[in-house]
Amino acid sequence: MRRTRLNQYGSSVRPLQTWLTDRGVVFEYATSVTDIDFSDGVGERRATRIHYQRAGQEGTYDLGTADYAFVTLGSMTADANYGDDDHAPEIIRDRRDDGFALWQTLAKKGPDFGRPNTFEGNIDESIWESFTLTMREPLLLHRIQEFSGNAPGTGGLMTFVDSPLLMSIVVPRPPHVEGQAEDVSTLWGYGLITDTGGDYVVPTGAQDFAFIGQYTEIPEDVVFTVEHSRARSDARRLRTARPRQGHPADLPRARRRQSRFPHTEEGLC
Repeated sequence: MRRTRLNQYGSSVRPLQTWLTDRGVVFEYATSVTDIDFSDGVGERRATRIHYQRAGQEGTYDLGTADYAFVTLGSMTADANYGDDDHAPEIIRDRRDDGFALWQTLAKKGPDFGRPNTFEGNIDESIWESFTLTMREPLLLHRIQEFSGNAPGTGGLMTFVDSPLLMSIVVPRPPHVEGQAEDVSTLWGYGLITDTGGDYVVPTGAQDFAFIGQYTEIPEDVVFTVEHSRARSDARRLRTARPRQGHPADLPRARRRQSRFPHTEEGLC
């Protein structure tokens, strides 16, 4: 098992952001994409305008014939909330961060844009919980290594199939974060109910846009919390979120693959 030197944010997201910024890419934070206009031609669709909201003000971006848009649909960390050693995280049921709002709007424009309600419609059936441990004693790590045969950072996720949460854990190779003390180790785990994957990505006839994110199936893509969602990690914290599990028929459908403009929890870039 080959892993990054630090956590995924420190080793992948932050360096990529720096690399893109140095090459002129502009990241617009505190910005929410609210809608996308499409033009329908004979056997093809094009994204023509992006609607957004920033600081309470609405605006638009017009897309030219040479532009592409990559649209992130939903988030498996939508409405995530934190707890601590003494308090369980609140389960948010009133959809405060609008992580699925754009997909809900786009889904009304075509049946092949997917069914977001399948993934966010039932919180109790799609909620998941993750946690991190900060350890200053090696006893637990030694027991995990004896049980699994894997040194920290060398094995994959270890799932306890008899756990009521279907809990999985993984022990990263230290340091997991920049500046981590030599006598400190971390562990990350979660409880998650899996589903079967689909095989659709780009809506029929799409010319200049495509959907991405945890709820689209891209060949050889690895779906994880860091690629298309806000990266969250903190020592000894609990988190609840809604992963929006569903059936392949509820994912956006496609016949061919193209590209588009990103909507993320942080904004658009």
